[in-house]
Amino acid sequence: MADGSKRTQPDRPGHEDRDHEGVVDRIVDEVRDEEQELEDRLSQDRGVIKTDNYFAVFMLILTTLVGTSLFTGGSRFGSLLLLALQSLTLIVALRVSKVRPRTMLVGSAIVALTFLSVTAATLTGVDRAGSGYTLVMIALVALVPPIIARRLFTHERITIQTVYGALSIYLLLGLFFAVVDSELDRFAGPFFVQTTAPAASDFLYYSFVTLTTTGYGDFTAATGIGRLISVTEALLGQIYLVTVIALLVGHIGKEGPAAGAQELREMRRGRWSARKDKRETSKRTSG
Repeated sequence: MADGSKRTQPDRPGHEDRDHEGVVDRIVDEVRDEEQELEDRLSQDRGVIKTDNYFAVFMLILTTLVGTSLFTGGSRFGSLLLLALQSLTLIVALRVSKVRPRTMLVGSAIVALTFLSVTAATLTGVDRAGSGYTLVMIALVALVPPIIARRLFTHERITIQTVYGALSIYLLLGLFFAVVDSELDRFAGPFFVQTTAPAASDFLYYSFVTLTTTGYGDFTAATGIGRLISVTEALLGQIYLVTVIALLVGHIGKEGPAAGAQELREMRRGRWSARKDKRETSKRTSG
């Protein structure tokens, strides 16, 4: 009896430690989930620019489109106002998408340096608003769409804000091709058959007419690469509308991609805990 108790006593602390480790792991996971949920709630309630408020981003992009049509090719202060509008859209989109501090710092640095240099050039009579406009526009159409898409994939439930986020990507897609067409016109010769001196609003108009496959025909691409880009934009625009937008609108109120990922993580965690408990039970019985 004494020898039996001596054999079993040393095993108990080890078994208890393993049990405690499993409990601690589960508690740590629960605390992390609660901290993340609390952080999300705090970020959503902080300030006017709320997390996942993609309606604000959508409206700012629309305002940028209108501003591009009104202010490009006009006065220097009109171009400066357009630059300020683009900068605001970029910062709000990054803030709403809850990007990492480093990404936010990069976006803020681009906006600050560009805005200061263009403002100084405007006040001194040097016309550099066009280059600043292009730089911020490139940052807007290159950085923001993948950032918004990444944030939308974290939505546990599809809401109207998810739809607005997807529509914001759609508008930015049209802006992206407008920038591509204008840069192609600058570096590879005339882009349009009808004119050799198009305005920025012409590229914007042509891009969205192509994206929506309206095709009025008043502007047509002059080169093979231009026609290839136009066809690509038309295909992407239609495929995006009938797949992504239609899917999101049809599933408003239902679980999003993040809910399935969270469920998968919980299933894996449960299976891992079950395997661990099974190993511990087999060790106890064998011991």
